[in-house]
Amino acid sequence: MNSFEEVFNNVINYCRDVGDIGETALKLWIKTITPIALEGTTAVFQVDSDFQRGVIMSNYAKLIKNGFK
Repeated sequence: MNSFEEVFNNVINYCRDVGDIGETALKLWIKTITPIALEGTTAVFQVDSDFQRGVIMSNYAKLIKNGFK
């Protein structure tokens, strides 16, 4: 079975391939997310700031969520 970090790496690849996110945006916003835990159907992540969380939630949350499907 894959660890949560390995699963999240697949989500990152999904974001790049399906979401057509450029490498700079991927590096700045998506790859800086730290996967913490998977609690049932809820993924828990850590980010460095409220600003980063806001940008991710506004622009990438739906894509990340779809990457887990």
